[in-house]
Amino acid sequence: MTACTDNIMKSSACGLMHYLQNVGSWKVQFGLFRLMALAVLAPQLGYATAIPLQERQWGIGASVGSPGVGFNIKHRLNLREAIVIGAAWDCLCEKDYEIHLHTDYLLHDYRMFRGSAFQDQMAGYFGIGVGSSFDKDDDNTLGVRIPLGVVFEAYASRVDVFAEIVPGIEALPSTGLSVYASIGARFFL
Repeated sequence: MTACTDNIMKSSACGLMHYLQNVGSWKVQFGLFRLMALAVLAPQLGYATAIPLQERQWGIGASVGSPGVGFNIKHRLNLREAIVIGAAWDCLCEKDYEIHLHTDYLLHDYRMFRGSAFQDQMAGYFGIGVGSSFDKDDDNTLGVRIPLGVVFEAYASRVDVFAEIVPGIEALPSTGLSVYASIGARFFL
């Protein structure tokens, strides 16, 4: 007998290694190794973090919808206010490309879902912002945006998921109405 097998009850690490050496299948060993790695790494990845999502200030994410596929950065000023900066590429445009840029100031209202099962994790939001689009034909626009949306902020992770509709008024080069809608998610640092 080895020293490790003599002291199995004294050392959980030795006991685990002994168990892994005596498990017949390498697939089982690999599965157990992945489970151990997840148990060790999960707190560092934020799945069991002590900092609530609402207190994390910077989020980086992606969205899909209209105006296209994009990314965004959200900076929380406090629990209620945030600034979002985003860019999207309109891949369904009749033209070769169209790029949309926007900046929004948002106000979150957690009272909208009071009484529901997710009352502390869901918020409605509204705001005001500026958006512009550029394409190769120089059909550039500049306008005002009014984002309206819902966000779900999971306590056990650093991720929020959102859906929004954004009516707007295009002011330059001519006046017109616009409506965009998208869904997306963000990872908070």
